[in-house]
Amino acid sequence: MRADLASVLATLGDVEGARFHATRAAALGSERAAPVLRWVARRHPDARARADADAWARSLSER
Repeated sequence: MRADLASVLATLGDVEGARFHATRAAALGSERAAPVLRWVARRHPDARARADADAWARSLSER
């Protein structure tokens, strides 16, 4: 459910909301969060948040 919410928030352009919910989805092991995390990694204004999203997305693709 968090991955779905993150996807909706990304569609709406809410990068911070998408980051929050996609990160939680990833922590629960949801591979469906990966596309949103990649989107966040390209668009978030904060470099640390971009790097974190990229790391989460990569960790999901390694499973």
